[in-house]
Amino acid sequence: MKKQPMQQRSKWAVETILASASQYLETHDIDGFTTNKVAEVSGYSIGSIYQYFPNKHSIIRELFVTEMGGLNRELVGEIQQATDASLEEVIAMIIRRYSSRIFSSKNKYREIMQTLIKNDDWQNVTIRTRQFTELLIDELIRKFPAQIRVLKSEARFIVISCLSTLLHGGMLSENENIQQFEFQDEMKVLIYQFIASGVERSAGVKLS
Repeated sequence: MKKQPMQQRSKWAVETILASASQYLETHDIDGFTTNKVAEVSGYSIGSIYQYFPNKHSIIRELFVTEMGGLNRELVGEIQQATDASLEEVIAMIIRRYSSRIFSSKNKYREIMQTLIKNDDWQNVTIRTRQFTELLIDELIRKFPAQIRVLKSEARFIVISCLSTLLHGGMLSENENIQQFEFQDEMKVLIYQFIASGVERSAGVKLS
């Protein structure tokens, strides 16, 4: 973004622009996505768009960050409210939510990811995804302090990589394996083992 919105009116403008861009991409391919089109569907002038976004790629980048950040906040809230759920159940919930969010708008997310990769934004995307995942892990540790051992750097890296791959791979994948319960269950077991046991005891984990 060119500048961060500070006043409430500016924040509302950015939210409306991004929401309009997201809605447009739900039903149109990205080839027709331009700043002029965003201005048209959002009701803001092209000048207003350029106050915050220098080009359409910056809109797409911010759209990804905003939507994934929103999902992350929802998950943190659900973790906090899961008073009777076990650690394994909460991990399963995270994986289901990641999967369902991806496949609720599969074409949109695939085109967003492909555009970011083509425009050399992949590093920024992976950094932000890692930050989101780190927050989820920290929330799990706060929620289940007696069940989660101190994660060594290797184990933490693997957990982050699993969740990031689920997110990015699911968006880019042409098939629907990520929707299958078997895949989600294996991902749950893998993450649970690394979080609950640490890297040494997880090295020989067998997925069922």
